[in-house]
Amino acid sequence: MATTTESLKASTLKFQPFSSVVDVSFWHELTNLKLDKLKLTEQSLNLQSYFSFSSTSPPFQYFSRESFSNLTFNKNNFLGSGILLNKNTIEGFKELDKQQFLQDFAPELLKNIDSGEALENPSILNKFAILSFSDLKKYKFIYWFAFPALALEPTITATGPFPPSNFFTSEQITSINNGYNQLLEKHDQRLAAFLIKKINEQSCVVELISSFESLYSDGTQPIVMFIDPSPLESNYPGWPARNLLALFARKFKCQNLLLYCYRDKLNTNEIKSKVFNVNLPNISGIEKFNVVGWEVNQNSKLLPRSIDLAASMDPQKLAASSVDLNLKLMRWRLLPEIQLEMIANTKCLLFGAGTLGCNVSRCLLGWGIRNITLIDNGYVSYSNPVRQSLFEYNDCFEQPNTVSNSTCPKNATGAKSKAVCAAQHLKQIFPMVNANGYHISIPMPGHTISESMISSFRKDLEFLDNLVQQHDVIYLLTDSREARWLGTLLANVYGKLCINAALGFDTYLVMRHGTPNSNDQLGCYFCSDVVAPQNSSIDRTLDQQCTVTRPGGSYIAAATAVELMISVLHHPLKACAPADLPRSIHESTYPLGLVPHQIRGYLLHFTNLILHGHAFSSCTGCSNKVLNEYKTRNFEFILQVCNQPTFLEDLTGITELKNDATSADWTIENADSNEDDF
Repeated sequence: MATTTESLKASTLKFQPFSSVVDVSFWHELTNLKLDKLKLTEQSLNLQSYFSFSSTSPPFQYFSRESFSNLTFNKNNFLGSGILLNKNTIEGFKELDKQQFLQDFAPELLKNIDSGEALENPSILNKFAILSFSDLKKYKFIYWFAFPALALEPTITATGPFPPSNFFTSEQITSINNGYNQLLEKHDQRLAAFLIKKINEQSCVVELISSFESLYSDGTQPIVMFIDPSPLESNYPGWPARNLLALFARKFKCQNLLLYCYRDKLNTNEIKSKVFNVNLPNISGIEKFNVVGWEVNQNSKLLPRSIDLAASMDPQKLAASSVDLNLKLMRWRLLPEIQLEMIANTKCLLFGAGTLGCNVSRCLLGWGIRNITLIDNGYVSYSNPVRQSLFEYNDCFEQPNTVSNSTCPKNATGAKSKAVCAAQHLKQIFPMVNANGYHISIPMPGHTISESMISSFRKDLEFLDNLVQQHDVIYLLTDSREARWLGTLLANVYGKLCINAALGFDTYLVMRHGTPNSNDQLGCYFCSDVVAPQNSSIDRTLDQQCTVTRPGGSYIAAATAVELMISVLHHPLKACAPADLPRSIHESTYPLGLVPHQIRGYLLHFTNLILHGHAFSSCTGCSNKVLNEYKTRNFEFILQVCNQPTFLEDLTGITELKNDATSADWTIENADSNEDDF
């Protein structure tokens, strides 16, 4: 065993720099934090990394999603700690003083050394810093890693590298390995630096670096061992040695030591560790140090790197993230209180897949709603695509010379079912939406159910009843008054928020129905009527059979209906919220402003009226008599409503009310005829 190295000339000691290895999950987590937590702030985040023994690759520090919380370590992983600073703009990234950014680590490193904290936990000297800019619209990240290290002046010099056998016997090397393993088992933290003291020719002890003064009180040459992530054949110590050597030079005024670069864990059958005889400069009293450590890019230049994740991401996940982007940006400045998770999880059921149904569906997608169900028994006609935004020309007829794999129901001419086709197009627009369409007839008052239809009628009613129970918000968007009756009834029975939208030629109505458990129940669509809904398709001319309306009205009404839902959902009482009357928007204390009962719009003079109506005790849609009748008789009740046009009026007392009114009118007229003529 040769130990003489005095004849060799010492040269400046160089160090093997770190490289960063960044898992894709790291950028996904940064995206989430930027959108949900950081927003417009540029505060630095505390992160963790780890490095390990290497073989042939450059030494690296590894970063993943776990770097933002707590990394999972195995026995051969060692901790690094640092910060991430994400700039809001690319200009801010470029203009930041990079040297000063790195220089700001000097006070912290010196504090860790001077206070003795680094003696107890040497891993805190393994620093890193990340400067980044995140272009979340394109999923492109500009970033630059640094591994800050104190640059000592004068420089550190050394002779070597030498094999450990130049300084230690094989027995001593074995005892070093055993001592290292025993020390790791005693301590939870991932220690990456130790001290070695020779006991005799057969053994050495391995101790914590906090034992420096007591271990070398006899004046023997200190031996510092550190976990070296450098490749096995590298002739340079790894980057962690820089700050570690600064610790011994400053804290203990050490001028010479042996640096044992421990690399043996990857190959226990062959000793690959290296030893350097190191000369340290006198740096006591020096308070200003330069800091180095910026990582070179793939072209070995001191420049940032970039990564474009758009091409590597699952297109559906990319679409989902992009859909959420604009919504999450609302929380940065404009609407911090918005509850996007609650909105996304809201399940919406749409009665009607026509003009209003299509436009409401599109608006729901824009708000990030992930669950949309449509019901309708109509087929796409040639007049629909230009007004109903989810349909295309090809949906109106069977395509010649094509084999269709679509499960969409069609009529005799090949026109597709509106509800099913609309749901399919929603998935084409946004594949992650859970959109379902059902071609089904809605039971309507006055629309007779024949004996042959009763079986299918019963199944349809049970199916609709279950659908309403499974959803949170019910939209009534059909083109006839009576088609809104069952949805009104079921929404009240199950206490669901019900949004109603209806169109006139140049007018529209958007309203929310009251719920039975409200203190002051709001009226439903039928509360202002003293006539029950009946078959409105009888004895109608063509213009009365079609929804003849100014084209823009449906878009305004649909958007208003969805915005009303969002406002109601953010009210503390949700569906039970009392009606707001017209007032200054600045008086509203709710996140999205007023929560009205009814909005009536007039395109003729481009105005809206906000109205408020109470529930009618004899209402044919929401009165207790109607609700209790359905709860008691269910199918038989609905069948009777369909087959007996006057049944609802008789049940609720409207027939009696009409008779009383007629009698009162006759009495007044008779009294007038008997008056004296003056």
